[in-house]
Amino acid sequence: MFRDTIALLLLLGWVAVLPSCTNRNSASEREIAGKSPNSPLGATKDAPKDNKAPVPGDLEKLEQSFVLAIKAKDTEAFLRLVSDGGMYLGVDAEKSSKKAIANQIGARKEIYCLLFESACLRAETRRDTCSYSQLLSDGDEEHRTTLGNFDNRAQAELTVMVRNYKCNSGPESLSLIFNHEPSGWKLVAIPYT
Repeated sequence: MFRDTIALLLLLGWVAVLPSCTNRNSASEREIAGKSPNSPLGATKDAPKDNKAPVPGDLEKLEQSFVLAIKAKDTEAFLRLVSDGGMYLGVDAEKSSKKAIANQIGARKEIYCLLFESACLRAETRRDTCSYSQLLSDGDEEHRTTLGNFDNRAQAELTVMVRNYKCNSGPESLSLIFNHEPSGWKLVAIPYT
């Protein structure tokens, strides 16, 4: 419980700096005040300093798989990418189990709306906003992956910068946190506000 609370607080600090991190430098080169090297939802000081290093092939495949699943509204492909241990959804939420995420998707609520359907997202949030699927399908995108380490396990943050002229929200930064688990890279957080 205490560790989850700390993780959530660290996530809040991580998300607060994401909009200002639009340059292509690695996380270790950014000035992130108060960032703990043990942050479960962000790259650590162990991140590579050379931003010209190629993204490993498995991460490149992960980027493509995730973006294609969201664009195609392929809920089964998305669920295969979610960690069996669940994931954090947003900055103010508790960790959700994989079963709870699957239930939300089946009921076409919450995470389903955020990822796949703008109309239900607008109804739930009462804001003029777009789902990740619409942002990615109708917009121009740029991917950036930052590698790090948490609990001696590889971690990657996939940031997709999107400019979508059909959505009134302007440029969007979509951030996704993946941990390397025995079964491969798995989604552990979508820190959105």
